[in-house]
Amino acid sequence: MTQLDPAKAAITLPFTRTLPDEFYSLIGQIMVEWAHLEMRLQEVVFLAMGVDARKGRLGVKSSRAAEMVRLALDLAAVDGIVINVGSLNGLAEVENRRNLLAHGVWFADRDGVFLRDLTGTWNSSSGAPGIKRKVLPAGIPMKADSLKNLLDSVQQAIADTESLARAIQERRSSSK
Repeated sequence: MTQLDPAKAAITLPFTRTLPDEFYSLIGQIMVEWAHLEMRLQEVVFLAMGVDARKGRLGVKSSRAAEMVRLALDLAAVDGIVINVGSLNGLAEVENRRNLLAHGVWFADRDGVFLRDLTGTWNSSSGAPGIKRKVLPAGIPMKADSLKNLLDSVQQAIADTESLARAIQERRSSSK
């Protein structure tokens, strides 16, 4: 996502609760797909543990998506199952984008709509320490294409999670 410079940070834009109609549909799709991804990641952890979903839900607490992938891989490794999941390595960034979308505040002006980002620090061209975005928030310009890209990323993560589940299942079955 492209960042605006601090001169047009979200702190100076008017708050809005009205978004372009297409945004509502895309945001809803992203949230539904993300919930599915979280469920499937939990199920992959249960599979790697060799327990059913009821026992798994009792014994495993929900974690961030990237942590669930790491847990599934670590559990599989205990049984000698090593799997390459390079495609899931970027999951933390996808999750951060999803979380910003789910919890962010929207602002608007004549140039469009922006999502306030309070994470990170503005870089200083003078080499001085940057200003935290909690002090001077960023306004991230949002377009439908940005949301479509995030939806595609979440759907790809679901497909990659399904591949991970199959790989664990196949290796577990062949090791018996």
